[in-house]
Amino acid sequence: MVFLFGMKVNPTKRKNLLIGLLIILIVVFVVWQFSKKSILKEVITESISKSTEGFYKVDYDSSQIDELGGNARFFNLSFRADSLALTNGNPDSLPKIIINASIKEIRISDADIPSFLTKNSMSASLLEIDSPVITIYQNNNSEVLTKSDSLELYEALLGKFSSIKAKKIKIINGQINVAKLRSAAHTKFTDVNIELNDLLITEEKKYDDIISYFIKGAEMTVKKFESKPLISDKQISAEGIRLNARQKLFTIESINFLDTKRPSEKSFLKGIEFKGLNTNAFVYENKLSADSLLIASGALFIRQSKNERDASQSFEIDNDFFSKAQLKNVFVNSTDVTMLPAKIDGRPILLRKVNFVATNLPTLNGDNSLQQILNAGKWRLHTDGVDFRTKDGLYDIKVVNVNLDDANKNLTISKLTMLPLISWEAHVKSLKVQHDLYEVVINNFSISGLAINTFINEGKIFADGMTLSPTIKASNDRTVPFDKSSKVGNYPHQILLGLNMPIDIKKVTVMNGMVTYRERGRLSKKIGDVIFSSINASITGFTNTVAGIAREKNMQLDARAEFLTGTNVTTSWTMPLQKLDGKNKVTGTFTNINKDALNKVIEPLGMASVRKGSIDGLKFTWYGDDYKSTGDATLLYNNLKVDVLESDDKTSNDLAKKDLLSFAANVLIKNSNPGNGKTRSASMSISRDISKSFFNFIFKSILEASKKTLIKSL
Repeated sequence: MVFLFGMKVNPTKRKNLLIGLLIILIVVFVVWQFSKKSILKEVITESISKSTEGFYKVDYDSSQIDELGGNARFFNLSFRADSLALTNGNPDSLPKIIINASIKEIRISDADIPSFLTKNSMSASLLEIDSPVITIYQNNNSEVLTKSDSLELYEALLGKFSSIKAKKIKIINGQINVAKLRSAAHTKFTDVNIELNDLLITEEKKYDDIISYFIKGAEMTVKKFESKPLISDKQISAEGIRLNARQKLFTIESINFLDTKRPSEKSFLKGIEFKGLNTNAFVYENKLSADSLLIASGALFIRQSKNERDASQSFEIDNDFFSKAQLKNVFVNSTDVTMLPAKIDGRPILLRKVNFVATNLPTLNGDNSLQQILNAGKWRLHTDGVDFRTKDGLYDIKVVNVNLDDANKNLTISKLTMLPLISWEAHVKSLKVQHDLYEVVINNFSISGLAINTFINEGKIFADGMTLSPTIKASNDRTVPFDKSSKVGNYPHQILLGLNMPIDIKKVTVMNGMVTYRERGRLSKKIGDVIFSSINASITGFTNTVAGIAREKNMQLDARAEFLTGTNVTTSWTMPLQKLDGKNKVTGTFTNINKDALNKVIEPLGMASVRKGSIDGLKFTWYGDDYKSTGDATLLYNNLKVDVLESDDKTSNDLAKKDLLSFAANVLIKNSNPGNGKTRSASMSISRDISKSFFNFIFKSILEASKKTLIKSL
């Protein structure tokens, strides 16, 4: 140009030359505008094709390019693997990870397009990927991405470029599918939005963990996630997923777990928050590793181990979706937990509104049980209640406000109830032989010094003390045929020794308890209530373990109570734990026996009534074993007169006095004890009716001695 303008040229020729040069420039500009898109497309497509040896092909419908402003837009882009290779190729010859993608639009801002074309580098301030649909095929046995998988992804992304740099990358309204080769997707992410900042990929660094590199600076939201592991009947879905990798924060609005074989056992959690998330472990080790986990609410089903060997069964956490979980701290709020037995016909146990806090938890592997998880950490658990039914379906058991504290080694329960699901009358109608019906309410139950790990891992109860305030009601109907089966072996200490669950509690304290026995009399058809109230007792040697028995020798019960109304009772029970023949000793004292209250019991049940006089006290000592008893009793009374009763034929509501028998009885009864300045005692010695209970045996023995005190010698 300098040469041209420096020469002396005819003005007309100079003008024509300038016009020609301008035309050339215009032509070059027009040619560039029409060809730059094809040149750029060739650069992109050849880059991907060469770097993948022709396995991947890239195409798009159209583009808009502003090379001066560094802006570009690509429409309807596709990134596809060779379809013939996918369909017919040998899996061993294919990459371990294969990606197909279709993208509605890619927008690039402030890009260095000349370097993109000539220097094998890409640099931009903003890269927006609008509505991508990405399918990742895995040509291996794993259902998660591995480091070698991500290396192949890195090589495909890098292509011919030595570096890729972007200040910000946005993925808008995307969908990601993960599938095994030639299979339907087992995992889907819907409405994915991702923002990456300050991305830099260079050939020199050779990132073999490119996915983790992406995630470390990511902010991501996913509207919905669905996954069904190929080797399991379990399904998992989640909504409202958010990841802020820089803050190491991962949250989920809700997550659902479903076993297609048991659709009624649907677990779900809401308000899940992981803090201090380890993104590398999450991506490559299929491991949930975080400083803390918070769960706002939910419902979980935990199934008992199928390896049933003894009473100490384990409960397993469903962990098909993560190979490991390392959570230093866990905070669970308001979550219902259902403990499911291994047997199909077993009764589930529901823990209502569980609140759980744990620190320093161990690593969770796929075969860990709930016991092993709790064993290593410091934790405490509260549940509003535990609900379940007994195996026979007769009783509904509810436990209210349970607190279990591993650090302080204690268990507290506000209230425990065992109530029948049918009425007493309905129960009686269903019976072929007599069988007691119970109602149990226990308040202020606590266990101190509890070996919690031993209880969880081995099903053993070892503790320093237990305290409770029980109210127990037993009802029986003597109009039903009697159960003649043997009751041998059913003494209290024998029942304890026969339990499959090892128990060793150094002291049991009963505070302000009550025991009521209700019976419908066989002859009277009327109901009488025997009531012991204000029971305060202590039990030592409450154990069935070898070490406990060697330490205590006996189970010792000492109690004070009120019998009926106004009668004070003290009693002491000594039950040897090393004896197998049921040997035991019981002593007791009754003072100030209320005649009117006593009549309410003996009239319907004993067909007798104290008409006159007073019963001042009873003292007894009873020795027994499985088959016989000995001992003595002293009954104190004054000016005693009794009536013998029978049912009144005229009215079904009253009992009538048998005059002749009442006269004969009062003739035989000595009026008072002491009498003539002497207190009489009588011995007891009877054989046991083995079809009757332990308490019936004691009562019959005391009754025999009392009769000897009352009746004149003939």
